[in-house]
Order: sequence, then C-alpha cells, then structure tokens
Amino acid sequence: MRLPRLVPLVVLSLVAAPIQGQARSWCAQPPRAGYESLTRVKVRDPWFHVYRVDPGVFALYEPYNFQEVISWLVVGADRALLFDTGMGMSRISGVVRELTRLPVTVVNSHTHYDHVGGNAEFGDIRGMANWYTRESAGGIPHSDVAQEVGPDAFCAARLRAPLDTARYAIRPFRVTSTIVDGTVIPLGGRQLEVLHVPGHTPDAVALLDRANGLLFTGDTFYPGPIWLFFPGTDHAAYARSAARLAALVPSLRKVLPAHNFPVVEPAVLARLPEAYARAREGRVTGANKDNGLIEYPADGFSFLMRRPEPPLRVLFIGNSYTYFNNLPDIVADFARLANTSREIRVESVVRGGATLSDHWNGSALARLRATPWDYVVLQEQSMLGVALQDGRPTINNPEFFHRYARVFVDEIKRVGAVPVFYLTWSRRATPELQGRLTSAYQAIATETGARLAPVGPAWQEVRRQRPDLELYDPDGTHPSPTGSYLAAATIWSTISGTPPTGLARRVRGRLVVDTATGSRFSDTTAFLVQLKEEDAAFIQRTIATVASAPLPRPEASSTPAPAAAPLPAREQLLGTWRGWMTLYDDSVEVTLQLSNSDGRWSGSWTVRGREWSSTLPLTTPRADSNALQFLVADPRFLAPTEQHRAHWVNGELHGTVTAGASDDPPFLRGSWRLRRVTP
Repeated sequence: MRLPRLVPLVVLSLVAAPIQGQARSWCAQPPRAGYESLTRVKVRDPWFHVYRVDPGVFALYEPYNFQEVISWLVVGADRALLFDTGMGMSRISGVVRELTRLPVTVVNSHTHYDHVGGNAEFGDIRGMANWYTRESAGGIPHSDVAQEVGPDAFCAARLRAPLDTARYAIRPFRVTSTIVDGTVIPLGGRQLEVLHVPGHTPDAVALLDRANGLLFTGDTFYPGPIWLFFPGTDHAAYARSAARLAALVPSLRKVLPAHNFPVVEPAVLARLPEAYARAREGRVTGANKDNGLIEYPADGFSFLMRRPEPPLRVLFIGNSYTYFNNLPDIVADFARLANTSREIRVESVVRGGATLSDHWNGSALARLRATPWDYVVLQEQSMLGVALQDGRPTINNPEFFHRYARVFVDEIKRVGAVPVFYLTWSRRATPELQGRLTSAYQAIATETGARLAPVGPAWQEVRRQRPDLELYDPDGTHPSPTGSYLAAATIWSTISGTPPTGLARRVRGRLVVDTATGSRFSDTTAFLVQLKEEDAAFIQRTIATVASAPLPRPEASSTPAPAAAPLPAREQLLGTWRGWMTLYDDSVEVTLQLSNSDGRWSGSWTVRGREWSSTLPLTTPRADSNALQFLVADPRFLAPTEQHRAHWVNGELHGTVTAGASDDPPFLRGSWRLRRVTP
C-alpha cells in the first residue's frame, strides 16, 4: 500500500495503531510455513530473502517489515522485468544485479510507497498513464511515511545491522514510457501482458505470463488481509477486477502475489469475487479492528475495510453555477479522497438560467420523490430571478426566491433529507450586490432551519485577500475551476460538518460536454481542478474562517433621488419631449408625445434602438399635482407592460419605469430623463 501526498497526515495516525499492533504480533511468530519448501537463492544484502519459484522467476521478499513485501524479477533471454521495487529500505538494484546482468524494465503493480521505494534506482520505468501514478512519481517525504517505519514496524532483533529509519522517504522517479491495459512487454522467449485491475488503487495492474500460466497479482490479491480502505480505493472497480482475475483461473498454474507468501494455488483466486460480494453486502460477519476497520474472513485470505454502509446520496438542484466544471463530481471526489466510511453518490437536476420556480414546475419534484436522499442542495438563479436595474443585472426581490425555497424545503424534509442552501456570489462587475444575496439566503435558511453553505462570502473574502486567484470564468459571472473548487469545498464542509482543511488540491470527475444545459458529460473522468498546494490550503483556510464567523449584515446603500417639484400647469406638459432611457442592456432614445383634450390625456411613446424603433400609444395616462403616470403595452409580443411614472425636476421630466414583476421575473426597472423639444 501507499499513502499519496494528498492524504491528510491525520490518516496516517489513524492507521498507525493497527500497523504497529500487526507488526508486534507478527514478530512474535516464527517465519511463515511454506518458505522452507521453496528454493532460496543466496544474496549479499540481508534485508532481502530471494526465492526461485519458477524457471527465470524470482521472489524478492522483505521479511523484516510487517508488510512482508514481495517484488518479482522475471528474466527472459533479452531483458528482465522487475515487478515492483519494494520499500526502499535497502538497494534492491544491487540484488537484481546479482541475479541478472540483462537490461531491467520496472513495472509497478501500483504506486503505494511499499512498491515504489526503489524506483529511483532504475532508468527504465513503465507506468500507467494515470493521475495516481503521476502523483506518486513526485516522491513521498519522510513526514508522510515516518509512522510506517517506526520501531514497531520492524523485527529489528532479527536483523544483523541497525536500520536508518530517521531519513526514510520515497525518492521521486521518472516514468520513461507508459503502459495501458493489454500492453505486451517482450523479454525474449517470454512475454508479459499488462492487465489494468483498478480497485485497490486507480493505477493497479497485474501481469499475465500466458505461455507459462503465471499471474502476478500485486495487491489486488494476496493471502492475508487485503487492504481496501485507503483513499483511492474504488469498491465497484475492485469487484470488476476480482471477477476478471478469477476468470483466468482455468489457464493458470501459479498465482504470484505481492505480500506474505509468494505462491498461491489458482483455485483460491476463483473464490475472490463471491467472497468480496459477501463482505460488501454484509453476508459474512467481520471482526472489529482498530479505528473502525472490519476484517471480513474468507478461505485463504480476508478483506480489511470499513463497515459497509448505505451510500450517502446528494441531490443538486440548480443551474449553470452548479454544473459548470461539474461541481457535484468535485464534491463527490472530496468525499472519496477524504475516505469517508460511506460511498457518495451525487445526482443533479440542472438547467441553464433556471430558477427554483422553474424546477418546482419541472422535473425536480419527481426526482426528489423517486429516490431516498440524505442531502438536497438548492441553488437559486444567480440574481434571485432575472432582474435589471437601469440595464444592469441586479438582485430581484427575495420573496420570489423565498416562496419556492419554502415549498422545496418542506418537500425535502418530507422525504427525510436535509436541505442545504448554496449561497452564491455576486458578479465580477457588481461586488456591492453580495450583501443582498447573503441577506436573502441567510433569511430563508434561518426561517426554514436549513443548512447554509456560505460560498459567496468566502468567495468575496478570497478575492479581497488574493485577487491573483481567478475565481471567475472569463464571462465574469460563472465560476472558473478554482471558483468551483471553492464552492464545492464549502458545500462539502457544510454537508460533512467538518472543516474544509486537508482536502485534495486535485480532484477528478466527468467533464461537462454541454455547457448550455449541463445535460451531457464525458464518458471518462479527468482532472476538473488542479491547484497549487498553497492555493488550495489558502482557500480551505478562508472557507473555515468565514464559516465559523457570523455572516455580515448587508450595508444599506441608496442614491438619493433629485428633489421633485409639483407638476406645472397642463399647458407646460403638452407637446414633445425627448431624451434617453436605461431599461435594457443599452440606453435607448425615447420620445414622449403628450396631448390633452377636454381634460383627457393621450399621447405616444417612441423608442429607437440601434437598428429598430417602436411607437406605441400611451395607455391610461393621467397626471395630478405630483406625477405623470402612463402604461405602454405592445400586444404583438409577450413582453410585459411597462409602467411609467414621471416627476418635474428643474424643468425636465424625470421618470421611472418597470416591466414585469419581482414575483414573476423577468423584472426590469429603469429610468429616463426628457427635455422639451422646441417646436
């Protein structure tokens, strides 16, 4: 096994007790039965015991550490292949050179630390084109593996020379060429086929010598407790890999694993898939071990893993702020890499620009009711419903958001799940709107008793302290991968109830293929986010600080309106007025024509855009001593009726206009200013 650098140090402390306890009990036992029947080959290095188990096949056994690692040297006519390089406590290259003078190719069964310790001693290393392999190639510092080589991890009394464990580390190594499932490596007179068997780790492989009936299984199978509880373990993948290896049994003479004892009868491997299924489904009683681990026995081996629990199911309901960079998969990968005791499954109901109102009247309710959920994450449209103020996006009246938030929360609680509000961020151009967003989300979370993921406030704080960290997509609205990382870390911390510290800096998932709707994903996984360690740590610390402090109250801000005077006499309002209105994305020229006959007002409203114009009659115009009011409606389109109200300010008409309603967006608010046109 190996602990990748992305794993928090606390994980090391969690496994130290079973490791040390296992080492102590093992040291008290005599050497494993069966080794005396193998042909031992003498080598100078006392750390290794070498056995010839088949013509040209040598087991390089490390008997003085509780892991009892076995690396394999397979010698052909032209070259040799070393399957794993052990712990790195002693130079395995020296032992290899005693056994063969042929060129040596290294292939790792996987890249846990106890299988790559000697990689840096070789120049020809062939590895999986896999993120896990690339992460491992950077080496592992002493601080990350110190507890793996503590005094209790060795049978020091059996060694003739003391061990230097104070500086033990895994040196970086370079993968010189890649292998994939099905790669055949010729050695001269024999060849080995690579079988990708993920599960124990994402990069796990076995080697098959078809001609000689030999299968080298690495850590996918060995006699003893097979460790399946570390970050990177994928139980569904392991089940498939176990079935694949078991299917080879009729063609095998020997199974050659990487721990404990080097030779196993193939019939034992045939029992692996069913034994694993029984353990995962709770059909066999396991023995409690330290730190919540369970050992499930089988005939000739066992599985060491966490007690199977129902999966943690999380449903996301939102729009592009949720599906950009596949935020749900980022949350799921955080959970997997944190090695939670429960498998996490995420699903989404998303649509570009959708509001909670759209989702309530769409398919979200059926999805919510169809499956048991543990958490449901609700994300409202980024402005709480499309709203413009003088042509600029603004925050809509929160009541529209709150109305549908209430009914969703009621339904979420009815199905036994926990509601979580995903408090989003203000757009790059309007940071002053964050306070209104925060206030709206905070109010509904408090009212309904839902959890609140304060993404927006954390986003604002990261921007304040580290403007060099780009959280926005180039459009200034959607999240960049870094922004989605921040959002996912905040949401995962809110769901898990744990600080967002120690999370992986690189997370994987499916790429979003259709960024317009978020409805299609790639068939394979890739890195969704890759951050520098210091940047990921800073974001995590900022989230923790924001989440632990009361959210700030939004500051009241308003622009005082110009002083309005009473409307003048009717005669002074008659005629033509012209100026500019800001209601749409661009300012437009407008002309107001006013008439009055026998006390009845009438007139027209003309709007001229860059390539269009429209003239419509005024509907129900009226004027009193304070204001002129009228409606403008265009029956040819579904556009909402415009409501205008104007005041007299220093000889000009200053007006406000609204279109639509805040409780049924889109809702537009604008203003205009007109001067009389001289006849």
